[in-house]
Amino acid sequence: MTFEPRFTRYRYVDSHAFRKGVKKYASLRKQIAAKVNRVLDNPYDSELLGKKGASDLRGKRSVRVTRNIRIVFAVCEECLLRGFKRRGFNNCAGCTKEEPDDIVVFLIVAPHEIAYGKK
Repeated sequence: MTFEPRFTRYRYVDSHAFRKGVKKYASLRKQIAAKVNRVLDNPYDSELLGKKGASDLRGKRSVRVTRNIRIVFAVCEECLLRGFKRRGFNNCAGCTKEEPDDIVVFLIVAPHEIAYGKK
């Protein structure tokens, strides 16, 4: 099932871990900003994550910043329409939404192993 963007430009909410990662990888700030802007234009042009081993990333997506650095995020619209929230895959802090909207939640920017929870 492929989703198409319903909005012309998405808005975003960032997590503490995402802000911390941007600060930690300050030398990649321009590349991270470019990827964030690309995601906000079309969040579905990214990799949909699943369950691999001990890591359960269902309902989340990722884009590559460099060979090793990833941005992991969730699209509220997809989360609600595909039932990720109802099944408990995306437990975004403070989410009380019942209707899909144009928000992308940036969860983390980190090396591959950390972003995907392997470390």
